[in-house]
Amino acid sequence: MQVDDLPDPIEFVRGLAESQQRVCSEFADHAVFAGFENGYPTTVHILECGINKRTQKPLLTMVKAIRGNAAFYTVIRIWRLEPAEENPSDDTATMPIDDVEVAAWAALLRKIKLCDPALDAHPCGDND
Repeated sequence: MQVDDLPDPIEFVRGLAESQQRVCSEFADHAVFAGFENGYPTTVHILECGINKRTQKPLLTMVKAIRGNAAFYTVIRIWRLEPAEENPSDDTATMPIDDVEVAAWAALLRKIKLCDPALDAHPCGDND
């Protein structure tokens, strides 16, 4: 497969977001990163689904998409949550999930990088 045949990471995540949005009562797509990591086009998004119409539960999705030279890679973490109890005094709470857990997964996604030991432009190893 040629790199031109592989999806653009941003377009791929946009399609995933549109698919989720169709089945969510409320929806938000947060672009965390878009650019190049280790020379490969990469994007990271957090998708918030208020209530999924199929499961009647909120979803939080973290996705990292990378277009390599010969393959396309995704790492996806989905939390299927219980609906939050209404708390009118706290208008900042949108998802019933621990911020520490989300931060830990965000840190893990930052560490995941595509490499190719045969190409100097995409070295493997601890380059951070």
